[in-house]
Amino acid sequence: MEGDNYSVGNEMNEGKSKAIKGFLVAASIVVYLVGIMYAEVHGYSLLSKGINPDLLVWALLGIFALGITAIALPAGLHFWFHSPQQKIFAFAFYAVDLGLLFMNAVADNAYVRNETMPFWIGLYLLYVVPATPVIAALGWSMIWILDPSSRERSMIESLRASARETLARKIMIAASQQDVTQQVDEAAKIMARSIVSQTLGISVASVTPRLTNGNGNGHSNGNGNGKKTKWDMLNPLRQSSSALEGDEDEVEIVYDTTTGQVETKKSPKAK
Repeated sequence: MEGDNYSVGNEMNEGKSKAIKGFLVAASIVVYLVGIMYAEVHGYSLLSKGINPDLLVWALLGIFALGITAIALPAGLHFWFHSPQQKIFAFAFYAVDLGLLFMNAVADNAYVRNETMPFWIGLYLLYVVPATPVIAALGWSMIWILDPSSRERSMIESLRASARETLARKIMIAASQQDVTQQVDEAAKIMARSIVSQTLGISVASVTPRLTNGNGNGHSNGNGNGKKTKWDMLNPLRQSSSALEGDEDEVEIVYDTTTGQVETKKSPKAK
């Protein structure tokens, strides 16, 4: 055995203290539950008067919401509510819940005895008693909102939303840059050609000018003579029956930059 002051008598006294404490704790729990049950009987008497008898079975949980809350909140204060905000609200909610149970017992007792009730009790019976289950539900919803895990998820989602907003602003700034504008213009031209092609039933090729030296090899002869600018495209004004049948020819337009003359060559369209 360890301890200088250990003795059989001390051990027996400690065992008696534990037994008495356990008995007192059990007795206090019984008294507490009996008091809650007593108050809930009065609450049931009050609330059941305003409910259709056919629907009374569905309203039982709501009727006993205050009593269930009075039992759950002390357990939550011991095992769940650890953050300061949540604990403070839980104490306030607990006080409101016990106050409503007290008022239900007093009001129902006066109602059953047919005693003259003060005006404020009449207001309580009319406006507060029917809403007591909703008050309990509202209190528990605030408990969940103040839970640290819920606040952590809310903080993470707020951070993600801020990041998305920042990214959207950066995209708007980047979209105003010249190189992005040029890419948008090119994409718009491609979309426009596609729409025209689908609408008119013809193939509108992209216009790509290039300088040639007359033989089509795409290089300049360097002396400034015989330079030609060449486009490979379809003639947009051609409206022939062959075009409607899909047999249109490819049209090559060659522009001589020296003489200013335009040459047109037709070749069968590749299939």
